Amino acid sequence: MEKKEIISRFLEIGVVIPPDVLKRIDETNIDKYLNAAKKNGKIFFMEDEKPEKKDEEKKSANPEKQKINIEIKKPEKKTRLTPNDFIQYYNEKYNGLKNILLKKINAVSISNARKGFSELSVIGMVKELKPEGFVLEDPTGIIEVNSKKPVSEDDVIGIRGFVRNNILFEKEIIYPDVPITNPIGRMNASLIITPRKNQNAKADIVVTHEETKPNPTWILLSKGNEKITILAYKPGNKTTKEDAVNYLKKRHLNPKRNMIISEKDWFIIDPVPDIFWLKTKNRFLESYKGVTLLSVGEGSFAEINLKTRNVVFHNI
Repeated sequence: MEKKEIISRFLEIGVVIPPDVLKRIDETNIDKYLNAAKKNGKIFFMEDEKPEKKDEEKKSANPEKQKINIEIKKPEKKTRLTPNDFIQYYNEKYNGLKNILLKKINAVSISNARKGFSELSVIGMVKELKPEGFVLEDPTGIIEVNSKKPVSEDDVIGIRGFVRNNILFEKEIIYPDVPITNPIGRMNASLIITPRKNQNAKADIVVTHEETKPNPTWILLSKGNEKITILAYKPGNKTTKEDAVNYLKKRHLNPKRNMIISEKDWFIIDPVPDIFWLKTKNRFLESYKGVTLLSVGEGSFAEINLKTRNVVFHNI
């Protein structure tokens, strides 16, 4: 509801609204203010005359007294996968990451790229590595890409370049990546991440390896209007903080074939987590575009202030 309409409604009953009161009125509470103005013949409210706040507003006024809700999302695992399951999995991976990339670039299909002569962009999955680059594939076909930049098989990426003699000469590789404008989630609470339960781990929320055993596991924390999203993942091999950053750049956990658990792609990183917990043997801490990346390693636990995102490691 526009401010002009609000002012007009009150003028109809002979009341002029002060600017500081006008700021408090919208379509959700205008009737309460109108009734109070008719009753008092004015739009000046003593504290006990003001319309009552909504329950949500009352709660947000005292966030420290609110309960923290914890929701854990675990993947559903199939006992046996068929060839069609793998096809569906890779299709879902491609389509999910393509939709993220389309927010960043205007792309044409590979079949149409072959007909072009000017600079263009395509989106595809890396099918095969070659000495001079790699082969890129989308639902319309494949094309060889001339590039010296490192990529991995099954990466879904955007390529900007030009086509000559059915070869795409790469000028830029675009990854799905975490957006620069990604909002940073914060909460007035403390979190402890620990390999196992221990007496020293005391905080508002304690999360252990056992609770996040399914791979990957999403933990959603909510407290009034405050929300935090945690992604817990145990890689199939040794992982460094540089590897963790690459997961976020690719927006995918890139599991080995034997780690794929169903036809659904549980490994796409969407939404962007606030905390990315890698369950590895080594300890590290990194920040990337508002995402806190960490591994507590062995024999220690991490204490996180969810409001400041400060992380302190302790020995068990």
